[in-house]
Amino acid sequence: MLQNGENERIRELLNDKTTFREGDRQMDKKVNFTLRIGLAGCCQEEEFTLGELGYDPEYDTDLENFLEEQWREWSGNYIDGGFRLEGQND
Repeated sequence: MLQNGENERIRELLNDKTTFREGDRQMDKKVNFTLRIGLAGCCQEEEFTLGELGYDPEYDTDLENFLEEQWREWSGNYIDGGFRLEGQND
């Protein structure tokens, strides 16, 4: 027979397991990042899970902002460019 409070503790543990499973499913959600430069056939695309991107729903409360930050970092790996003024010697 269960002592006082043990039923409540078992419920808490079961709820934690359910939350953990739901969290795992959320971390397995796939996200596609794409980058195009306006030329036909010039497209970079990669697929990630939220877990691979390091998403933590307790810390990253705004998923859209999190993904935007991650996309900017990712896209920076594929962009190379700059500018040069004519007649200027470095």
